[in-house]
Amino acid sequence: MPPDEALAACAAVLAEAEALQHDGVASRARVLRLQHQLRGGGVGAAGRDALDTLMASLATVQPADLYPPEAWWALHRAYLALGDERAADKALAGGYDWAVQRALPQVPAAFRDSFLHRNATNRDLIAAAGRRLGLHVAAGASITPG
Repeated sequence: MPPDEALAACAAVLAEAEALQHDGVASRARVLRLQHQLRGGGVGAAGRDALDTLMASLATVQPADLYPPEAWWALHRAYLALGDERAADKALAGGYDWAVQRALPQVPAAFRDSFLHRNATNRDLIAAAGRRLGLHVAAGASITPG
């Protein structure tokens, strides 16, 4: 789908979800819109409010509606594009915390390698958290400061 059409579709879904007060679908539409914006050249300064709204909504979104690390990773990249490294690092830490501290302990041992290394969002987010924040997942899936 061309970028303009994708953004319009996301806006339509977002408007309908907000009208129906379906926060999970609205948050998912915001993430998809943000991903399309990042692919299409970036987020302008006018998008800052949308980023802040998305970040605030992540505290109440259910994983069945939206995989939180996907949103945190998109937010990290968008804030970096705007030059706000503090907000970018906050988003990166939020995604790392959700993936490693909340989700990873629930993943059966046989699937942890796949969860950490084959899921592209988790892999990229955790690698960036290691580089930028010194956060690492040690062997045996325990958290160690870098």
